[in-house]
Amino acid sequence: MSVLKIYSPNIYQHIQQIIQQELSLSPPQGLLAEFIDRTYGGSNHVERLISPKRAASMFRAAYIDPDKEDCGLDTATVSTPRRRKISLSEYEIMDHENPSPKGGHEVITALTGQLEVCGQIFWTQGVGDGLTDCLNEVLHSIGLVIKVLEHETAVIECDAAIKLGKDKYTSEKAVVTYVKCSDVTSCTAWGIGIGENKADAFMKAFFQAAASVSSFAW
Repeated sequence: MSVLKIYSPNIYQHIQQIIQQELSLSPPQGLLAEFIDRTYGGSNHVERLISPKRAASMFRAAYIDPDKEDCGLDTATVSTPRRRKISLSEYEIMDHENPSPKGGHEVITALTGQLEVCGQIFWTQGVGDGLTDCLNEVLHSIGLVIKVLEHETAVIECDAAIKLGKDKYTSEKAVVTYVKCSDVTSCTAWGIGIGENKADAFMKAFFQAAASVSSFAW
């Protein structure tokens, strides 16, 4: 079995190479920093031999399958919980054109769906200027205020997405989105979403990050 010595200051580059080779993902450095901090207690504490497959498995457990019981993380250094789950199913997104007070028309987005929060299910809706506003309104209805700080979107092969254990896709490409969110206490967390389109991938990443902020008390 091949091993890789990971050490500061090249740890981010090494981990990024591992995730790219093993999972076909290219997460932002901020997400990698969070992963390293949660898993190893920060880059200054990492100086060990580690299997690339082991590192990829830990990343996958932390962000791709965070609801599984065995995440493989060092619980002494995990700083944000990943077991709390938020998801939206049977959803519908519709854009409406309304007359604007300034003249012309403005587009209003409406989102409806079945929101599941740690096993509790609600029918919910959100209205706003775009998908992010809708999702914020949906979470506000359960007492959670979230702000999107950063987000990146990329396209990956569907074969790679399917290997990550996600749904089957009708097209040749899948979308992966990385979202960094914060709560009212400025606690931050990253989420990863993989879907057939940008909206689906963004929502999955958004809800994963929202469920990971420390002030979420469900």
